[in-house]
Amino acid sequence: MPTAPEPDERETTATRLLVHPPSEVIQADDYEAIRAYYRQTLRDYRLLWFNDETLAYHYGYWDRGVHSHQKALLRLNEKLYEISGATKNASILDAGCGVGGTAVWLARHHGGPVVGINIVEDQITQANANCRRLHLEDSVSFYVEDYCNTSFPDDSFDQVWAIESLCHALDKRRFCEEAFRLLRPGGILLMSDFLLTKHTFSSTEERWIRQWNRGWVTHFTTLTEMRRMIEDTGFEQVQASDHSAYVAPSVKRLHHMALLTTVPAITGHILGQFVNHEWENYKACFAQYRAFRNDLWRYGIIRAEKPA
Repeated sequence: MPTAPEPDERETTATRLLVHPPSEVIQADDYEAIRAYYRQTLRDYRLLWFNDETLAYHYGYWDRGVHSHQKALLRLNEKLYEISGATKNASILDAGCGVGGTAVWLARHHGGPVVGINIVEDQITQANANCRRLHLEDSVSFYVEDYCNTSFPDDSFDQVWAIESLCHALDKRRFCEEAFRLLRPGGILLMSDFLLTKHTFSSTEERWIRQWNRGWVTHFTTLTEMRRMIEDTGFEQVQASDHSAYVAPSVKRLHHMALLTTVPAITGHILGQFVNHEWENYKACFAQYRAFRNDLWRYGIIRAEKPA
């Protein structure tokens, strides 16, 4: 597989606050803001969210038998693998792989080759280091790539996964088109993400969504819009399911941790010890909780198939 080139540098703009379908927004993706967010918040995630086993930024999955946060993080990988229906030798692309958590899990539990891609160079460096630490170099590879415009040939993979990563893409249709190109006939697109329940909000609701988008450099859309983009791209057998109840404990955990760190967060912000994205990330923890409590978003898992 060819070494992937770094994405082209894009002109950056101020943070966009998406509370409308992507087709109504014309600004370019702010790749540098995404990179800066993950660089500046790594300390927070390592301290409060994942460990060297899970390596996971995602919300996790709290179904029967899950009694700890770290187990929930691993359980989401298991659940998605069950839904994917991946055969033993299937090749899987993890689009927006973070520091390699899900790709590493797949390399340990799945027989086929796994590739992880990300635009955040620091995370790819860490993912490769994790791969070497766990002696998985023969099973998984990581590359700096834009999941909307990769350098891989057509029909390269049997499955493309996007776990809470597509929320960062402003033009989600481009991702769908690229996933369709990369998948072999009969291949599977699998995604899990935060999906809005409506387009129109009260001023208070819009403030929560704006704060969440600003804090995590995200651009949310609705299930209806996401499903339409997937189908318009040519995918068939699109199956969407609501798994909000199984991420609710993690929604609450984020809110609880933000409450517990209020004093150091505010103190650090006043003293200039909290960089911009750390401060916005802290506020987003409250916003995602308030939006969830008021049914403004749901956690959806979508599976679709490229025609054979």
